[in-house]
Amino acid sequence: MKYKLIILCAALAVSCQSIERSSKPDKLIAEDRMVDIFYDLSLIEASKRLGNHDVDVKELDLNTFIYEKYDIDSTQLVQNTTYYSDNIPKFKSVFARVENRLKVLKTELDSLRSKENRKKDSLKRAAENVRKDSLSSSLEIAKKLNSKISNSEGRDRN
Repeated sequence: MKYKLIILCAALAVSCQSIERSSKPDKLIAEDRMVDIFYDLSLIEASKRLGNHDVDVKELDLNTFIYEKYDIDSTQLVQNTTYYSDNIPKFKSVFARVENRLKVLKTELDSLRSKENRKKDSLKRAAENVRKDSLSSSLEIAKKLNSKISNSEGRDRN
């Protein structure tokens, strides 16, 4: 029992070492800008996964796109990501803001899709109505012609 207690105390002592946090990067990227970067990275990753290639991804180096857009390099991005991830509340805040922006974008896209579907349905109904109207008009014309022909045949017999 005594040995078990010693082993338990040793395990606790070893596991309670201090966690070394990363230092503040020389070129700290502001939190708002990190939100923008992670937002764009999220859109790029989603596009890759969905296979949505309106832009030929093979011709576009997406990492270079991010680096150029935000005037950063890969080392700066890694250092800042590590720095923010060491501060859990701040990191959660950044990703909560990214998630909110993605939700807003999804809502806007859903609204546009809904409007587009309503427009398509409206055009489809209008086309059906035009077709029905033209059929009705054709039937009325045919009936009038038929009646005129019948009337003229009746006069010719007299």
